[in-house]
Amino acid sequence: IGLEHRTMHADLTSLGTGTMAGKDQAPGASAAEFWPYRNQMLVTLAAMKFMPEGLTEIILGSVSTDQHADGKAPFLRALDRTLALQEGNVHVSAPARRMSTKTLLRNSGFPYELIGLTFSCHVHEYACGQCNGCLKHRECVETTYPRPKRGAA
Repeated sequence: IGLEHRTMHADLTSLGTGTMAGKDQAPGASAAEFWPYRNQMLVTLAAMKFMPEGLTEIILGSVSTDQHADGKAPFLRALDRTLALQEGNVHVSAPARRMSTKTLLRNSGFPYELIGLTFSCHVHEYACGQCNGCLKHRECVETTYPRPKRGAA
Protein backbone atom coordinates (compact mmCIF):
# COMPACT_ATOMS: atom_id res chain seq x y z
CA ILE A 1 0.00 0.00 0.00
CA GLY A 2 3.02 2.24 -0.22
CA LEU A 3 3.38 3.10 3.46
CA GLU A 4 6.72 3.21 5.18
CA HIS A 5 6.75 1.19 8.42
CA ARG A 6 8.50 3.10 11.19
CA THR A 7 8.61 2.36 14.88
CA MET A 8 9.55 4.16 18.07
CA HIS A 9 10.14 2.93 21.58
CA ALA A 10 8.42 4.51 24.57
CA ASP A 11 8.20 2.35 27.70
CA LEU A 12 4.89 3.30 29.27
CA THR A 13 4.19 0.03 31.07
CA SER A 14 4.19 1.81 34.44
CA LEU A 15 1.15 3.79 33.25
CA GLY A 16 -0.94 0.94 31.89
CA THR A 17 -3.55 -1.33 33.44
CA GLY A 18 -5.39 -4.43 32.34
CA THR A 19 -4.22 -7.45 30.41
CA MET A 20 -2.37 -5.35 27.83
CA ALA A 21 -0.07 -4.12 30.62
CA GLY A 22 0.01 -7.44 32.45
CA LYS A 23 -1.86 -5.91 35.38
CA ASP A 24 -5.26 -6.00 37.03
CA GLN A 25 -8.21 -4.40 35.28
CA ALA A 26 -8.70 -0.72 36.15
CA PRO A 27 -11.76 0.21 38.21
CA GLY A 28 -14.52 1.25 35.82
CA ALA A 29 -12.80 -0.40 32.84
CA SER A 30 -15.13 -1.65 30.12
CA ALA A 31 -12.99 -4.73 29.37
CA ALA A 32 -10.05 -6.65 30.82
CA GLU A 33 -7.67 -5.24 28.20
CA PHE A 34 -8.64 -1.60 28.80
CA TRP A 35 -5.57 0.67 29.11
CA PRO A 36 -6.65 4.17 30.17
CA TYR A 37 -6.00 6.85 27.53
CA ARG A 38 -4.09 4.43 25.28
CA ASN A 39 -5.31 5.73 21.89
CA GLN A 40 -4.86 9.31 23.06
CA MET A 41 -1.30 8.45 24.12
CA LEU A 42 -0.48 6.70 20.83
CA VAL A 43 -1.84 9.58 18.75
CA THR A 44 0.06 12.11 20.86
CA LEU A 45 3.31 10.17 20.52
CA ALA A 46 2.85 9.88 16.74
CA ALA A 47 2.15 13.61 16.46
CA MET A 48 5.17 14.47 18.63
CA LYS A 49 7.46 12.25 16.56
CA PHE A 50 6.26 12.99 13.05
CA MET A 51 4.83 16.54 13.03
CA PRO A 52 8.38 17.97 12.77
CA GLU A 53 8.80 15.82 9.65
CA GLY A 54 5.72 17.29 7.96
CA LEU A 55 2.99 14.95 9.20
CA THR A 56 -0.44 16.47 8.66
CA GLU A 57 -2.78 13.52 9.33
CA ILE A 58 -2.85 10.54 11.65
CA ILE A 59 -5.12 7.78 10.37
CA LEU A 60 -6.54 5.42 12.98
CA GLY A 61 -7.95 1.95 12.46
CA SER A 62 -11.02 2.47 14.64
CA VAL A 63 -14.12 0.57 13.52
CA SER A 64 -17.79 0.62 14.53
CA THR A 65 -17.38 -2.49 16.65
CA ASP A 66 -14.78 -0.86 18.94
CA GLN A 67 -16.18 -0.96 22.45
CA HIS A 68 -13.98 1.66 24.11
CA ALA A 69 -14.84 5.38 24.09
CA ASP A 70 -11.48 6.27 22.51
CA GLY A 71 -12.52 4.51 19.31
CA LYS A 72 -15.85 6.29 18.95
CA ALA A 73 -16.77 9.38 16.91
CA PRO A 74 -17.10 11.92 19.77
CA PHE A 75 -13.62 11.13 21.06
CA LEU A 76 -12.09 11.11 17.58
CA ARG A 77 -13.63 14.51 16.76
CA ALA A 78 -12.40 15.99 20.05
CA LEU A 79 -8.90 14.59 19.53
CA ASP A 80 -8.83 15.95 15.97
CA ARG A 81 -9.82 19.42 17.22
CA THR A 82 -7.23 19.31 20.01
CA LEU A 83 -4.36 18.40 17.71
CA ALA A 84 -5.44 20.87 15.02
CA LEU A 85 -5.34 23.72 17.56
CA GLN A 86 -1.66 23.14 18.22
CA GLU A 87 1.34 24.03 16.14
CA GLY A 88 1.53 21.86 13.05
CA ASN A 89 -2.24 21.66 12.50
CA VAL A 90 -2.16 17.84 12.58
CA HIS A 91 -5.51 16.11 12.03
CA VAL A 92 -6.86 12.74 13.12
CA SER A 93 -9.14 10.61 10.95
CA ALA A 94 -10.64 7.15 11.18
CA PRO A 95 -12.02 6.37 7.72
CA ALA A 96 -13.37 2.94 8.72
CA ARG A 97 -15.13 4.04 11.92
CA ARG A 98 -18.57 3.34 10.41
CA MET A 99 -17.61 -0.20 9.31
CA SER A 100 -17.42 -3.36 11.37
CA THR A 101 -14.10 -5.17 11.43
CA LYS A 102 -15.53 -7.84 9.13
CA THR A 103 -16.87 -5.28 6.65
CA LEU A 104 -13.54 -3.46 6.59
CA LEU A 105 -11.65 -6.68 5.99
CA ARG A 106 -14.08 -7.78 3.26
CA ASN A 107 -14.04 -4.37 1.53
CA SER A 108 -10.27 -4.04 1.72
CA GLY A 109 -9.65 -7.02 -0.54
CA PHE A 110 -6.90 -8.13 1.85
CA PRO A 111 -5.66 -11.47 0.50
CA TYR A 112 -6.28 -14.58 2.58
CA GLU A 113 -2.70 -15.65 1.90
CA LEU A 114 -1.44 -12.75 4.05
CA ILE A 115 -3.96 -12.94 6.89
CA GLY A 116 -1.67 -15.28 8.80
CA LEU A 117 0.81 -12.41 9.15
CA THR A 118 -1.71 -10.37 11.14
CA PHE A 119 -2.69 -10.57 14.79
CA SER A 120 -4.17 -8.48 17.57
CA CYS A 121 -2.76 -9.97 20.76
CA HIS A 122 -3.34 -8.08 24.01
CA VAL A 123 -0.74 -9.91 26.09
CA HIS A 124 2.23 -10.94 23.96
CA GLU A 125 4.43 -9.65 21.17
CA TYR A 126 3.01 -12.42 18.98
CA ALA A 127 -0.42 -14.08 18.94
CA CYS A 128 -1.12 -16.07 22.11
CA GLY A 129 -4.39 -17.43 20.69
CA GLN A 130 -6.17 -17.09 24.05
CA CYS A 131 -6.71 -13.39 24.89
CA ASN A 132 -9.77 -11.37 23.84
CA GLY A 133 -7.82 -9.77 20.96
CA CYS A 134 -6.70 -13.11 19.54
CA LEU A 135 -10.18 -14.64 19.92
CA LYS A 136 -11.82 -11.66 18.19
CA HIS A 137 -9.21 -11.80 15.39
CA ARG A 138 -9.79 -15.53 14.87
CA GLU A 139 -13.59 -15.12 14.78
CA CYS A 140 -13.30 -12.25 12.29
CA VAL A 141 -10.98 -14.20 9.99
CA GLU A 142 -13.10 -17.35 10.16
CA THR A 143 -16.31 -15.50 9.26
CA THR A 144 -14.71 -13.28 6.61
CA TYR A 145 -12.76 -16.06 4.89
CA PRO A 146 -15.00 -19.13 5.27
CA ARG A 147 -13.05 -22.31 4.68
CA PRO A 148 -14.74 -25.11 2.74
CA LYS A 149 -15.76 -28.08 4.88
CA ARG A 150 -13.66 -31.19 4.43
CA GLY A 151 -15.12 -33.52 1.87
CA ALA A 152 -17.24 -30.77 0.29
CA ALA A 153 -16.98 -30.52 -3.46
